[in-house]
Amino acid sequence: MNARSIINKIDYLRAEVRVLDLDIIGITESWADEMIANEELLLEGYELFRCDRPLGIKGGGVLLYIRGCLNASLCELKNDHPEQVWCKLKYNGRDELLIGVCYRTPSENVYGSSAHRQIRELIDAISSKKFLLMGDFNYRGIDWTLNSLEGSASLESRLFLECVTKKYVCQHVNFPTTEKSVHDLILTSDPELVCDVQDPGAFYTSDHKLLCFNLDIVKDMERSSSVRYDYKRMDIKGAQEKLKSFNWEEELSGSVEEDWERLKQILFNIQNKYVPTCKQSRRNKKSWLSYKAMKVGQAGPTASQGCRAEITKRL
Repeated sequence: MNARSIINKIDYLRAEVRVLDLDIIGITESWADEMIANEELLLEGYELFRCDRPLGIKGGGVLLYIRGCLNASLCELKNDHPEQVWCKLKYNGRDELLIGVCYRTPSENVYGSSAHRQIRELIDAISSKKFLLMGDFNYRGIDWTLNSLEGSASLESRLFLECVTKKYVCQHVNFPTTEKSVHDLILTSDPELVCDVQDPGAFYTSDHKLLCFNLDIVKDMERSSSVRYDYKRMDIKGAQEKLKSFNWEEELSGSVEEDWERLKQILFNIQNKYVPTCKQSRRNKKSWLSYKAMKVGQAGPTASQGCRAEITKRL
């Protein structure tokens, strides 16, 4: 959420958290500073990570709350963007997920124009890791449904979109989060990491909508499920209409490499939108081999001929 000052809205936040029963909460524009103690911002049962704007400069600041039982730890990235905070979440005994919140102010009077470059460098740095990045990036003129630019897009919006696309970063919000624009984004390293992004409305007096979503990380490999696309239930007509809506001469007007990357991204987005997914339990997944074939296979080299015969029969 973009809170536009959480200090005198903390009771509303606590009520919202109780109703929605959240595990992870990212807040931009906290408007907190070093004069505000952690105790004033705490939520019962959550660990707080924060990054404030320097004292004397109004606005900005980010907060990240993680449910205490998840045992998250602070993580500092080597990036000089001034308003970001990160933690590391371990799961499955060995896997790690980076979770971050970031705010880019639209006013260059605060940090200058370097914030655009810093954001792109940040995305470049985390693109090789498994991550979830929430934030208000304040980039106008990007159609995130088609991953394309609108007429109002600035040069910095174009560079940001190019960075996200080239690094294969997934953006999961495709509806306006303010009156007209998609300012607030959810970025991940994996298209299946986030699902069910919803708009429960604005937070109190903020002019930004809340974003609620499910974060799908595997906690128990034996009970986990894998997601696959169900092409039998694909909305073929919808996908065809979407493909017809493109001006292909404009979309594919670069080099061969650039056009190939762009085409892949378009098809990837169409797949996500028009092809439903289904889940299949790993624990209950049946092998295509029969019990007899597996048992013979375990008997060693002397039974190899019988094993090959059984496999051939199954095929």
